[in-house]
Amino acid sequence: MLLLPGRGTRLKGHRHALSLLAGLHAAGVPATLWMPGTREPGRESYVAELEAQARSLGVFDAVLMTAPTSRIAQAYAASDLVLQLSDKAEAFGRTVVEALSVGRPVLGWNHGGVGELLTQLQPSGAVPLGDADALLARAQQVLLQPPSLPTRIPFTLQAMQRDTLQLYTSSSAEPVVLPGSPGSRAGRWAPWWVIAFVALWPLPGIAEGVLVLGALYAAVRMVQLRLQGNQRLLSSPAWALTSILFLGYWLPQAFSAFDAIDPGTAWRKAAAGLRYLPFMWLVAIAVATPQRRALTLGGLAVITGLWTVDALAQAIVGSSPLFWSMDQLKWAVSGHGLCSPQEMAAADRLSGVLGPCNLKFGQVLASRRSCCSPPLGVRAFSAGHWWPPRWGRAGLGGLARGVADLCAGAGVLRLAVDRRARVAGLRRRRCGRGSRAHRERAPGR
Repeated sequence: MLLLPGRGTRLKGHRHALSLLAGLHAAGVPATLWMPGTREPGRESYVAELEAQARSLGVFDAVLMTAPTSRIAQAYAASDLVLQLSDKAEAFGRTVVEALSVGRPVLGWNHGGVGELLTQLQPSGAVPLGDADALLARAQQVLLQPPSLPTRIPFTLQAMQRDTLQLYTSSSAEPVVLPGSPGSRAGRWAPWWVIAFVALWPLPGIAEGVLVLGALYAAVRMVQLRLQGNQRLLSSPAWALTSILFLGYWLPQAFSAFDAIDPGTAWRKAAAGLRYLPFMWLVAIAVATPQRRALTLGGLAVITGLWTVDALAQAIVGSSPLFWSMDQLKWAVSGHGLCSPQEMAAADRLSGVLGPCNLKFGQVLASRRSCCSPPLGVRAFSAGHWWPPRWGRAGLGGLARGVADLCAGAGVLRLAVDRRARVAGLRRRRCGRGSRAHRERAPGR
């Protein structure tokens, strides 16, 4: 049996397959031809032409033209020879790879992607374009003595994705940062620095020191690497994005200093705000590669989870265990606590690890719901082996964070906006998957 899978269009070369079938019959070979994918709505006139050609060649009873089949692998396995006779050069020609993957020889015109694949994987199947006599002779030879087929097909989905990404990387204007290179080693510290900065938010003075040191080190290190050669820690788009985000924050502050009531103080604050730009570069470095991004987001998610559990404990027992521990340490070192008695008495909502003298815990926790959920961190570090299933993780984590947000004063409106954005994003992802699945045709087109 000969097999020519493909949609019902002249480009697929069905007429060549019918002529080949007639030639085989004339040579005494009792072959049949199956062309799945030919019959589709709107292709009736073309199918009628093929049927008329089959009748004129005397092979009508040996031809089967059907709609696309979802069991194309079984179709390949049931055939003796697969044909790929597109008149127009195919960019890839996956029929060749699919057929060889199930151990069936292929005949195809030697042009485009089909010719390249056959030349590499099964050279005997590459036939000069349009040479009907050569096609008939090669088909008889293959049916009589099947050729040796490759034991390994290198064109897997993973391999092609990797090669495509490497092509884009090599053709980019940005240099490639190779593993083990100075640029690669220089960025290893960035995730830990960002995680340490966030973890120290309950201690503003120490966190500010970490921010300033990280900003200085990031700026010096990037300049140093740039002077040493062509290694970069950030791509041009990353530079542009961080700079635009910073200017959106800093320029209004700088412009407002011109007519400020206290120009000196305003300009000092504007100058101090410049430290955020190199720190934003550091954050961009921390998420520049998949490995660093997983480490950074996983660490932030773990911190968010710990703070959420701590806030729930405060809601139950009346005191944040983490803040109480830091406050006791402060008393032991300096003889006074982190917050004054007046601030502690004035606290009217859940303060969490930040303490009653910094009642921004609700806003901080709510702002990190989308990117730093505790289940994400647990999955990053445990590969999800013992954590509940995906929806269980999301439900438990969302419930815990929601309770902590409300008790900390994040506000119902803030949570509603966040939830609406999440639902809209989920719907878009679902619709995207559905539309792609709807658009994907069954194999054998």
